[in-house]
Amino acid sequence: MTSSEASVPAGAAKTESTRLFIRQTSGLVRELGIPAATGISLASVAVVNTFINFNAGLTDFTKSDMYLPLVAAAVIWLVAMFAYRYLLRAVPRAGGEYVYLSRIVSPAAGSVAGLGIAVVFTYVLSTNAHFAAQFTPFMLSGLGAAFHSTAVANAGNHLTSNIAIAWLSVVVMLIVAALSLFSVKIVARIIFWLIVVQVLAFVVLIGMLAFNSHADFTSALATYSNHPGAFQDIINTARSNGVVFGTSIASAVAIIPFMVLNYNGVLYSYYVGGELRRPGRTYLYASAISIGVLVVLWIGVWALLARGPARPSCRRRPTWA
Repeated sequence: MTSSEASVPAGAAKTESTRLFIRQTSGLVRELGIPAATGISLASVAVVNTFINFNAGLTDFTKSDMYLPLVAAAVIWLVAMFAYRYLLRAVPRAGGEYVYLSRIVSPAAGSVAGLGIAVVFTYVLSTNAHFAAQFTPFMLSGLGAAFHSTAVANAGNHLTSNIAIAWLSVVVMLIVAALSLFSVKIVARIIFWLIVVQVLAFVVLIGMLAFNSHADFTSALATYSNHPGAFQDIINTARSNGVVFGTSIASAVAIIPFMVLNYNGVLYSYYVGGELRRPGRTYLYASAISIGVLVVLWIGVWALLARGPARPSCRRRPTWA
C-alpha cells in the first residue's frame, strides 16, 4: 500500500470498486430506497391476476360487490406485511421464501418452496407476456384513433394473428431477459417510472368515468357497436338468462379470497431485502404505500362503475341472501 493510499481518510467517498468489494465480501451494499421498493411491489402485482380475480368474483357469485372484499383483503396483506418485516430484520442479507425457510426450518423446506415459487414465477412471466401481446393490437388501435394515425391503427390490425401474438410474447420475454442484465437499482428506476405511467392511466380512467354520465356511456356503446339500444339489450338478455342484479353481503364475503389473490405480489420487495436501505423501515413504507395505492385505485374505479355509467341497475340496498 502506498503512502497516498494510506492517507485517504476513513470518511472519504467510496469508489465503485470499493462498493463492489464491500458487496462481494459482505453482501450488505444497500442502494434501494422507498420509491424503488414501491415500484417493485406494485410491478409484482400481476395484471393478469387482476382480470382473472375480478372476473371470477363477478361471474361466480350473484349480486357481487367489491367494496368489502377489497378492504378485507388489504387488511390481510397489511398483517402479512409486519410478518415479513420481522423476517427482513432477522435475515438482512437476502430475502425470499427459500432463504427464510432454509434458515428457520431446514434447507430441504427452503428448496421445496424455492422450486415451487420458480415454477409459479415462470408461469406468471409467460402469462403476462402473452397478455401484453394480446392487448398490443388494441393499444395500437386506440393510439391510432386517439392521434388520428392510420399507420398506427393499421399496425394494430396486422398483429392480431396467432403467429403475431406468439412473436410479441417472445419479444416481451426477451426484453425482460435483457433487463435482468442490469443492476437492480437501474431496473427499479425503470419499473418506478413505468408504474407512474400506469397510475396515470388509472387516474385518466377514473376521470373519464367521473365526468361522463350513464347517458354518455350508453350512447358511446350504441355508436361503437352500431346497435341502437345496445346497453338495454344487454341488460334484458342478462335478466332473461338468470343474472340477478343488486348486492349481497354473503357474496361479498365469498369473494374475499379472490381479492386476497388480487393483491398477490404487493409485498414482494422483500425479495430484494439485501438491497434495501434501512430494510425494516423501507419495506414497511413501500408495502403500505403500495397497498394504499391499489386500494384507492381499485375501489375508486369500482365505485364509479357501480354508481355511474356501467351499472345503473345495481344501486340497491345490500342483502344477506
